[in-house]
Amino acid sequence: MPVLISDIILATERAFPKCRGKLRARDRAYPVSHPRQFAMAAARAMTDRSTTEIGHAFGGRDHSTAIHAIQVTAKRRAENDWANVAFLALLDEGRHVSEERTACRELGAGLRGLELVYIGAIYAADIQVLKTSWAPYRLHLCKD
Repeated sequence: MPVLISDIILATERAFPKCRGKLRARDRAYPVSHPRQFAMAAARAMTDRSTTEIGHAFGGRDHSTAIHAIQVTAKRRAENDWANVAFLALLDEGRHVSEERTACRELGAGLRGLELVYIGAIYAADIQVLKTSWAPYRLHLCKD
């Protein structure tokens, strides 16, 4: 199953907990814009979506915003080891979220009367089907 932009958004919200629900907002503050830039770059690396589609998925932003995010993230990764580790961890978490989504769909198809709906980046189910295995690599990079 391919990784979706919504999977990457959910993965980013897990990695940057202070940014939950804000990645698609108009907020330009560093604690939100920095993770959003990482997520846009991850979306470009993990999907076949254009920068126009990526920008639109992140709150209706322009393609040039997505291009800038990709360039800034590449520069940060080249200059800073922690940024590279954080980006690689985000890619890994994106894959895990995609696997969870697939498992939820398969489980939902096999169970009668249990509705598991995947809406954007939010699981509407009250049960946790799978846990991700990347927890040791979780980085909280948002400033207080």
